[in-house]
Amino acid sequence: MSYSLVSNARVYPSNLEQKLELDKVKGLIKRYCNGVLSSESVDQLMPLAKFKDVFEKQEEIRECLGLYLSAKVFPVTRIPDLPSFIQKLKIEGSVLTEEEIVAILKILVQYFELTNFIKNHEQQLPILFLKIKNSPAEKSLIDKINRVIGEDGKVRSNATKELQQLSTLLGNQQVQTRKRLESILRDAKNKGWSPDTGITIRENRLVIPILAEYKRKIKGIIHDESASGQTVYLEPTEVVDLNNDLLNTEMAILREIRRILLVLTSEIAPYAEPISQTYELVSYLDFMHAICMYSLDIEANCPRVSKIDTVNLLGARHPILYSHLRKQKRKTIPLNLELSATERILVISGPNAGGKSIAMKTMGLLQLMFQCGLPISASPDSELPVYEHFMADIGDEQSIENDLSTYSSHLTHMRYFLENANPQSLFLVDEFGTGTDPQMGGPIAEAILEQLSLSGARGTVNTHYSNLKLFAGTHKGVVNGCMLFDTEKLSPLFMLEKGRPGSSYAFEIGRKIGLSSTLLDKARSKMDHSLQDFENLLIATDKQKSENEGLQHLLLSKDLILNEVIEKYEKQSLELENSKRQILAKAKEQANAVILKANQQVQELLKQIKTTQKVDVVSPKVVLKQIQTEVDTHFESKRPEVKKNEDLPLKVGDYVRILNGKNKGIVQIIRGKQALVESEDLKIWIKTDELEKLQQQPSKNQSKAGNAQQKIAETQTEFSSNLDLRGKRGEEAIFEMEKVLDQAVITGISEIRVLHGKGDGILRKLIREYLRGYPYFSNFRSEHADLGGDGITIVTLKS
Repeated sequence: MSYSLVSNARVYPSNLEQKLELDKVKGLIKRYCNGVLSSESVDQLMPLAKFKDVFEKQEEIRECLGLYLSAKVFPVTRIPDLPSFIQKLKIEGSVLTEEEIVAILKILVQYFELTNFIKNHEQQLPILFLKIKNSPAEKSLIDKINRVIGEDGKVRSNATKELQQLSTLLGNQQVQTRKRLESILRDAKNKGWSPDTGITIRENRLVIPILAEYKRKIKGIIHDESASGQTVYLEPTEVVDLNNDLLNTEMAILREIRRILLVLTSEIAPYAEPISQTYELVSYLDFMHAICMYSLDIEANCPRVSKIDTVNLLGARHPILYSHLRKQKRKTIPLNLELSATERILVISGPNAGGKSIAMKTMGLLQLMFQCGLPISASPDSELPVYEHFMADIGDEQSIENDLSTYSSHLTHMRYFLENANPQSLFLVDEFGTGTDPQMGGPIAEAILEQLSLSGARGTVNTHYSNLKLFAGTHKGVVNGCMLFDTEKLSPLFMLEKGRPGSSYAFEIGRKIGLSSTLLDKARSKMDHSLQDFENLLIATDKQKSENEGLQHLLLSKDLILNEVIEKYEKQSLELENSKRQILAKAKEQANAVILKANQQVQELLKQIKTTQKVDVVSPKVVLKQIQTEVDTHFESKRPEVKKNEDLPLKVGDYVRILNGKNKGIVQIIRGKQALVESEDLKIWIKTDELEKLQQQPSKNQSKAGNAQQKIAETQTEFSSNLDLRGKRGEEAIFEMEKVLDQAVITGISEIRVLHGKGDGILRKLIREYLRGYPYFSNFRSEHADLGGDGITIVTLKS
């Protein structure tokens, strides 16, 4: 079965599949196939050339893979190969064997199991459901076959009345013949004429074993002898007629079985075409099963199909390398790679064995797999376009027959590239420009690269040539990329970074493997000074970047500490607020009790006045004064003495008392007219004019708390206002930015820089939409064009 009748993309050279190891991927997929036809379908996989075709194939495999990720798999088993005898059904008078009919039965049974499975998962498999909606097979055919063929794969002995009678007769004849032979054999053994073995069959006749020296003791026909010649297999004369009867009955049974199979074949023949379609559909579902199983093995996903020629590979891994390293219990470092309309060609440089070729081959192989309709070993957020033409120059292809050197072979490929490159092409070139004198190979390679850029084609090239690195840094549409290198350990990191070239680190690697300093210094002196300066600049840039990353990690660690401190502060602030409410509620309750008591005394006084009809002028005044005194005394006990501290300005570490309360604490931070005070494991911001400075020194525990808060204050001052969100998914990016915005508000930072990259602007748009709804947001703007332009958003927060 052909996987697709749609148009395929062109590939150059013809062995591109082997160069990018797509053939190995196919071989690994075929391990999961259960039939010949599904395995052939894997072999026939070719990259499709049209957006619509790739989109449909990706959507179909996406729904299947989604089902498999939920631990549900197609109920496929071993699939018999039918085409070899399906043609027999179309020939009148042909007879299928029992094995061939059983194969058809297995296909039909498996088909209905698969279609029932798909119907039960219609919502998850809408595309496949449409394929099996109109079933080509007939369930009645299964019943017809089962009435004739038993579970052992043979015609049932009771398939017809005639066969049942013959089977019964054969059984009786076998019993009679064996009984007579056993009697003769027992007598021979008693006389020592026979070895200690039993009745056997030779030339379709029942015989007994007799030692060769006694073969004339019993009359009969010798049919065979042992390899050593010491034993002969003899048919006694008295059982010849019985064996003849057995043979005649067996021949009659075979004739009846053939007649039964002829009738059954004629009943199956009208269904030849539906059976063939059923076989193809079962094989196709097995083909999809194999792809899904392999995808699970390499943790593959279905990327989005880009309409705008955007390459955005996220977390990509070479599937062959991934499987190999996993067996060694080693991790594969993922690759992030992006190409766009403004950055169509990526020039990758860096040290030998640093991963340049793997990065390029990973891109090429995943693109081929994607256009074949296969999931790829990358993040599901990846996005790939559809190319109509694949071109690659990878490896040494010198030819003795055609008298081509390595460099001639490279130039032959380049001529093809230049003649055929267009915006629908993807080209890959490994070790661009090598194979000849660098002083001539470099300029030729640069001219070719410039022409390819003008063609609008997309591609990736690997090189050590400095002139190509400089070209990529100055030419529109071409961008540098480097494989990162650990400058301290002098070992590759196998990570790709776009936007800058990489050094070959030839001298550093030479020093690491033991070449003498004298030799290396001599080599440096022979090197062109401008080239040497360029390489030194690249190395210095790598070192500076490594140091910056170390500082970035340190800042992130401090940010985590600050987040923990803020969380703890907010928790304690809440607890303090709750405590404050409880205190006020209790004070209100006590005040109400005092007022109630005062009212009772006034009522008692009024009652006395009405009873005696006279008023003691002194008594009411005394009572009211007494009530006032009691109320003042109650609230005075709750109110500390207010003292002005105009002459004693507060500073961090001062021991203070909070006015209108009894709490005491230590000043941790002073910001304007606000101070952060730690009091009995609680922290609260309060105005400075509501604090009283005390002379008494805090306890040892409070001093420790003060030191801890001072440390917190230092952490806040180290807050990073730069946020890098490149390569992050939408939800993850918003979550990270929200944390940084909240920290900025708490620490009083009014401006942060968000680095999100340019790409197609999706992440930038998402970030800016979120900012408009952030409560402390004031405005945002793009960074200056020389410093990053639209790839960086400057966010201003309300003060």
